[in-house]
Amino acid sequence: MNRILLLVFLLIPLSAMPDDFDDAIAAYANADYEKAYQLWRPLAEQGDGGAMFDLGILYWDGKGIPRNRSLAVDWWKKSAEQNIAAAQYNLGLAYYLGAEVDRNVKEALSLIRFSANQGHDLAIDILPLVEQDFLRLSETETDKPLEAYTGANIGETTAKLYTGPSFENEVLETLDVGSPILVLKSEKEWSRVAIPDGIRLWVYGSYVRSNDNTTQVTGTGVRVRTKPTTDDSSVIVGTLPSGTVINITGVQNGWNQIRTPSAISAWIPNRHLRFASAADNNWQKEWEKLSILRETQSLKEIDIGPEIPTPKTLPQPTVAPTTQAVIQDPSNEPGIPIDTPQFKAATVSSTFSEVVDSPSESAQLLKLLAKGAPVQIVEEKDLWARVLVPTGLYVWVYGEYLSEDSGRWFINTDHVRARSQPSTDPNSVVLGIFSKNSDVTFISRQGDWKRVKSASSVTGWILIDQLAIQNSQAKN
Repeated sequence: MNRILLLVFLLIPLSAMPDDFDDAIAAYANADYEKAYQLWRPLAEQGDGGAMFDLGILYWDGKGIPRNRSLAVDWWKKSAEQNIAAAQYNLGLAYYLGAEVDRNVKEALSLIRFSANQGHDLAIDILPLVEQDFLRLSETETDKPLEAYTGANIGETTAKLYTGPSFENEVLETLDVGSPILVLKSEKEWSRVAIPDGIRLWVYGSYVRSNDNTTQVTGTGVRVRTKPTTDDSSVIVGTLPSGTVINITGVQNGWNQIRTPSAISAWIPNRHLRFASAADNNWQKEWEKLSILRETQSLKEIDIGPEIPTPKTLPQPTVAPTTQAVIQDPSNEPGIPIDTPQFKAATVSSTFSEVVDSPSESAQLLKLLAKGAPVQIVEEKDLWARVLVPTGLYVWVYGEYLSEDSGRWFINTDHVRARSQPSTDPNSVVLGIFSKNSDVTFISRQGDWKRVKSASSVTGWILIDQLAIQNSQAKN
């Protein structure tokens, strides 16, 4: 308990906030804790993450108010949900020590790692200790896979999976930060993981034979590759012995696409893991959602001819209503009529491509897509294409139009604008329109606005010369 008492008081964030926030910091510095409480309390109740954290500090030590450490933890939980690194660290430390909460090393590791990834010095210092303790405890428990999400360093939006527990191994897959994964085994600084719908790899068709309901490898030491070719762009990630049972998901030019067999493992650095909490009701939903998206994405990447129909599981975009409609948001701007667009399938042809909020070189970056990532073109304008991204984009909506019920976040009003920034000024671009009951993933909050992730209804812009358009007819 002494450790949390020593560390917690060092964590007053000095962020640039409204005058009341600055006045509260000044009052705290002058030991006028009652005034600090009176200033921080309304800000916290309005959703300010920094004020929530500082209010927890006052409750923890009983400065200016009666000491109530249970309430302090409650405020830190709310602040941590808004991605405040100091709150994640304090809350993680509370779970690690069992201070005012039941000891939970898994939850502590998740929170402290999240804080460390944001550069929090104390979290960085204590992270190795918590990791070692978690791995030690895991070894004495059952081998049941652990639910987790991918994380990344500051400024990164993707996490890489490798063929082995070393950065010298080949990259198997790149996932968006926040993607659900299963941790199968941990070793020192790495963990072996499974991902939704499995990783897709390739073997040459001559070495595959199907009998009844089973498909097996017939050659000895059959090479497994990342692409259906033997040129330098296709990396060998392992070999399969004769008799290995495989699951074929597609065919291209004599090659068979397969789900990752058990002989080939996917590994991720432990620092890029964020374990799901016991109370996380969204993990299974996210796993199932990503499984469908990845299955659809895999089928779209294979050029198997126009005679193969589009899979029924392909999500249908809802970028705009089918008739003109008046769109409203807090700005009370005039309505924006939007017509139904047409769609063309394409994939990213450059190593990386930027998805931006408008067709301009100076536009705001929304997301980076790797080569081969599928998109749907809904509009072409000069050198640019407006696209839907199956893995989703991060956008802002006005907070009162977003609701939560039993872990499900959804739009509660028809015709809600999705914006590139949390404001209605001219620099905040409308990226799409949400219809009522649209499902989204809540990310964070800023003032009256909330940031969400959506795999439909929102679009961005990509340079056309960075796309390979498929030879298919546009669809309504």
